[in-house]
Amino acid sequence: MDWTDDKSLQLIELYSERSVLWHAEHPHYKSHSKKNEAWCDIAAVIAVDAGEAKRKMASLLATYRKVRHKVLKLREKGAGADDLYEVTWFAFESFSFLEQSYQPRPSRQLIKSEDDDKALAVRARRKRKCGSVSSEDSQAPASDCTAQLSIAGPRSECGEFEAVGINVAAKLRRMDPEQQIHAEFLISKVLKKGLLNQLTEHCDVG
Repeated sequence: MDWTDDKSLQLIELYSERSVLWHAEHPHYKSHSKKNEAWCDIAAVIAVDAGEAKRKMASLLATYRKVRHKVLKLREKGAGADDLYEVTWFAFESFSFLEQSYQPRPSRQLIKSEDDDKALAVRARRKRKCGSVSSEDSQAPASDCTAQLSIAGPRSECGEFEAVGINVAAKLRRMDPEQQIHAEFLISKVLKKGLLNQLTEHCDVG
């Protein structure tokens, strides 16, 4: 399809009207099915394949981030109004709706701190479960506790799968909107192959 400027602006407008696709606070933001429905609606309006609409939006979002980055850098340097970067890209203003949900990426130190906190929380839950087995075991080191849990029951009782889910969700929140779309699509494909017992060490999920 030939994506004219007008067609691209129409795509952006339709995308902005469906905040489930880009607003992390939307109640169905994590629903893969709801997002697919939104993309199908968009595709039907502009008469293109949903996959093509997604790819075009990903391209537009990437350009928007680059232009926005230049503008913010000049503002940080304290440039005057006359010196500000002149935005000539046709779609920049159309993406203004993203400003309400835009979150700066956390520093590496903050990410490490968050991951450490999550790991401590998981270990604390394991220790509490071990403590319920016997009063003597409550004094055992965390490593012994983990070993006891592995023998006592399935891993799901230890909350390991839940912890993985929380960790994946946290990383998705730190991604840009179009990267979230690609990541969710690939995760869905991996899970489907796993349920069908098709996963191998060299499995291609592209």
